[in-house]
Amino acid sequence: MKIKGSPEVYILGAVVVVAVVGVLSLLMTGSSNNLTGQAVGDPTCTDTDGGLAYTTQGTITGGTWKTTGATYADKTDSCVKKGKYLGKLLEGYCSDSTHGFYKYVDCATVVGAGYVCISGACVLDSDGDGVPDATDVCPGYDDADDADGDGIPDGCDTATDSDGDGVADTDDVCAGYDDAVDTDSDGTPDGCDDDDDGDGYSDADEAAAGTDPLDASDYPVPVSYPDLEIIALNAVRINQSNGNISVNFTLNNNGIGDIAERAYVGSSLVANYIDTAGSSQSTNTGVKFVYNYPQSLRAGSSITVKTYAGLVTSDVIAAIASGSSYSLDITITADYIGSITESDEMNNIYTQTVTVTSADFIECEWSWQCASGETCEYNRCIS
Repeated sequence: MKIKGSPEVYILGAVVVVAVVGVLSLLMTGSSNNLTGQAVGDPTCTDTDGGLAYTTQGTITGGTWKTTGATYADKTDSCVKKGKYLGKLLEGYCSDSTHGFYKYVDCATVVGAGYVCISGACVLDSDGDGVPDATDVCPGYDDADDADGDGIPDGCDTATDSDGDGVADTDDVCAGYDDAVDTDSDGTPDGCDDDDDGDGYSDADEAAAGTDPLDASDYPVPVSYPDLEIIALNAVRINQSNGNISVNFTLNNNGIGDIAERAYVGSSLVANYIDTAGSSQSTNTGVKFVYNYPQSLRAGSSITVKTYAGLVTSDVIAAIASGSSYSLDITITADYIGSITESDEMNNIYTQTVTVTSADFIECEWSWQCASGETCEYNRCIS
């Protein structure tokens, strides 16, 4: 109330009003502001890592967000998993006694080279494998690379077993497969064995026939084919009078079927050598019938036969006769004349290098090589 002529009353009244407002505010809110802006009874912000401590994971609790003033739940430092801040440290801290705040941090920039964010803190990971140096099993290498799963990363594993078969790679018989799996016990693990069960039929052939490649008693029904193979070169002879070369060799039928009665066999004989002038020479008279051809060469049997080729040059004959020796590269090919099918058409060629001397000279192999009225007996022309 205004009291005329008493200005002091106005002052007293203002004080009273202020006092009353203060009392009402206290009664209504239970708080009052101090000079820092903190209300009495407001929560206090705390940070377990003590602030901007990038190498320690902390949690801020209490207080309100500085930007919004909203009360927040506890916030723990973390590593950003996606977005434009991928890989950065999300560091929470108290900006003052009441308010919480956060910032995105690049560990390598604020701490040092080699530091990355792992488990909510900047830690040193020199090899970049995602494992801190302090707990790195294999420093300098990626701990996640463990081909054999033995708990020792490949970079520090002195006995790497990539296929996990219990045999180190350096001693592995069959890399990529289990060395212990060897169905036919032939020393070649199944993973590198063309015939796992050792029944004589390849795994590929058994797959095509629908038989079990791991059961030696289950195999494709064999096809009854013969198989002609040259297995030995027994002798090389040179006719001293005309330089004709003849050879004696062994033919074997190592197939399943017998050779038909009086099946003709043809052969070709090639002899390569260097003459006395240093020039390469080759004799080849084409396909000849094999003399003493097998009239019935049964499976598993063999026979000795002979064939001949062209002429050795006269200078070489003279050199051999005077005591020199010469090397001949002999190639013999033998095959059936006609349409006989073999089980293996790839083993009908035989090669061998032989050395010939004057002891290998003969007068004849056949009577037609002798003069009229003479016959060839024991490589000699007899009248």
